[in-house]
Amino acid sequence: MTTCIDINNSGTENQPLHENQEQTTQDVQEAPVDTDVEHVAMSLLEHHENESKGPSNMKSFNIEPAYQNTIENPYKETTVTLPHLVKKMPEEQLLPRPWRTFNQVVCLSYISILFCMCIGVFANRYAWRAKLQNGKGLYGLAQKWSRRAVYASYTAFVVGLIIIIIVPLTATNTI
Repeated sequence: MTTCIDINNSGTENQPLHENQEQTTQDVQEAPVDTDVEHVAMSLLEHHENESKGPSNMKSFNIEPAYQNTIENPYKETTVTLPHLVKKMPEEQLLPRPWRTFNQVVCLSYISILFCMCIGVFANRYAWRAKLQNGKGLYGLAQKWSRRAVYASYTAFVVGLIIIIIVPLTATNTI
């Protein structure tokens, strides 16, 4: 079977030209009329099998270089970049019990700096990390950092109160 390409007709192919018409009509088998449904079903199955074998339908687990983890962002692959696909969780579920928003935890960390500077700075750092992770949609990390921020703030309050009570007592030598 050969095809004829007409150059004058913008390079489109015409119907195949058969050298021996008698031979081609004998080779074609005609299907019985009552099995049209079976032929349609078989052709659809064959078409589906041919499509599924192609490389275009293979699932790829390669991550594009723009979305791979880096040293600056080790969780980049898990970060969803489309904001409408990020499932928003209430902040109350991510924070320890009495606190309802990340802003409250940040304010708590600033107040803890007044009591004990060393521990309060860590509490503030943890609070801002928690707020950042929540904005990225990494709720597990946000919960971890917020818990650490609150615990560090509580520790700063206790250490600050102990220092405030012990320093005046030692200055007056009443211990």
